[in-house]
Amino acid sequence: MSVSSVADGNWSVGATWSTGQVPSCGQDIVISHIVTANVTSSNGNVTINSGGNLIAANAVTVSGTFTITGTGIYTHSNAGDASTTIFAGAESLSSTSSMVFNQWYNLNVPLGSLVGSTFGDITFNVAGTWQQDGYFAPAKVLGNIVISAGTVVMDDGTGMTTSLTLQDVTINGTGNLTVCSGANRNLTLTTNDFTDNGSSATMTTIMSSCTGILNWTALGNVTLNDDFNLITSSGSPASVTMAVSGNLDITGGDIDFLESTNAPFTLTVTGRTSITGNP
Repeated sequence: MSVSSVADGNWSVGATWSTGQVPSCGQDIVISHIVTANVTSSNGNVTINSGGNLIAANAVTVSGTFTITGTGIYTHSNAGDASTTIFAGAESLSSTSSMVFNQWYNLNVPLGSLVGSTFGDITFNVAGTWQQDGYFAPAKVLGNIVISAGTVVMDDGTGMTTSLTLQDVTINGTGNLTVCSGANRNLTLTTNDFTDNGSSATMTTIMSSCTGILNWTALGNVTLNDDFNLITSSGSPASVTMAVSGNLDITGGDIDFLESTNAPFTLTVTGRTSITGNP
């Protein structure tokens, strides 16, 4: 028998659940409210529906299938080993679902290495440098990415990513992004809107210390308001291109399209190009 949430509340409170009791070990769980896992739990299947947000302040173990339907939200706020807890079973994540990561147990373990599903929206809010080793390539993230803290490295050469498609990318707070670094290779990057409003001392960089042809197509607007490198310390690749289908707005930060790199560079902006403020 499955146990469903009937109200917002803590996992440890009987009134949160359809049975009036805290779920027993191994039961299937259905969440359609804001439920905070204030205790650890071991479950069969766990489903989060639209309107639901499972805030895992303590580890929630899933031995069956972890499912997020519609616009359901999972908030990961514990340092438990995700490979043996929330992602111990199978996963099925809606393209409109959201996952928020406020902690992670080992920044050398990529999120994608533990999840056998495509992703919806992902918010990274974890201090430190989190290696993703190419697991999001070529197009595993169907929703938007927000980086609010820490550095997310899409591929340091471990996965040898040459093609990556993302949707909207937003960088704010102390977050920053490195898309490609490490072993020499070409990269074709496709995004929708790309917005860098971060305040980190570390630059967001598309290609770093990796010699290869870089082609970035932004199928939307690009807004740069923080330190940003398109390509840096990457030798002499045959070409570097950046094509913006919408507007390019540069409003702040230290902006280098080619830094310590010798290459022909083509920048095409279909919409408006605007440089304001003090970049």
